[in-house]
Amino acid sequence: MTFDVKAFNDLMQATKTDPDEWAYPVSADVEVRATPQPSGAVIDKLPFGFVRVMPESALNLPAFLRIVTPAGKTGYAFVDSIAPIGDDQICYVRDANGWKIGGGDSQ
Repeated sequence: MTFDVKAFNDLMQATKTDPDEWAYPVSADVEVRATPQPSGAVIDKLPFGFVRVMPESALNLPAFLRIVTPAGKTGYAFVDSIAPIGDDQICYVRDANGWKIGGGDSQ
């Protein structure tokens, strides 16, 4: 997935979040469910783009991630359908100008 680094930086500043709180769907139309169950009602489908991954405070749900969709709905997606931003390839660092790609060891 490629994305606009400036737009991502603006998103981090606007939401006062860190890159590790964000992820993206690995395919088009990933289903978001109302409950963390395979049979949960589908409340949305994700387009390609960023979704915020929310911490799950009460339950350990290894099969699902609690996310906020671009439409602002909170729901659950299968953990295998969402990839972290860094995904072992990209390192984000913060400098005086905001977040940028870099700062990690190059391979």
